[in-house]
Amino acid sequence: MQRLDLVVGPNGAGKSTFIPFTLAPLLPGSPVVNADEIARQRWPGSRQGAPTTPRKSPPPRARS
Repeated sequence: MQRLDLVVGPNGAGKSTFIPFTLAPLLPGSPVVNADEIARQRWPGSRQGAPTTPRKSPPPRARS
């Protein structure tokens, strides 16, 4: 039986870190398709596929 594992989440959630450090060791030899890597190769120098850093939420406003 074939298997397809998807790692999904918002930007900055750690998907690209999770795959090589957690998922890949559990499934050695499994192919990985990374949309960010494809975008970097297809559009070099573009912001498309550029790494993002998680944004911190602004501090809550004081209630009056």
